Amino acid sequence: MAGLTMEEVRTVFMQLIDALSYLKEKMVIHRDLKPANILFLTDQNGVLNNAKIIDLGVAISLDPEYVTDVFENKTVVP
Repeated sequence: MAGLTMEEVRTVFMQLIDALSYLKEKMVIHRDLKPANILFLTDQNGVLNNAKIIDLGVAISLDPEYVTDVFENKTVVP
């Protein structure tokens, strides 16, 4: 398997930064960001061109209109 090109790395990182910025704008904290919670997608030629942050199961909202933390005072084990 060939390594990633710098362009692929740049594309993925920019998408992840955009996604995290969007979550910040919406006042959401993911709380479990790790490689397993990033979905990497390729085009028909196998070129890595898209990344999505997934599994917001333990995310919290800092927006006072929403429940902030359903896991408060609990241990969450993946």
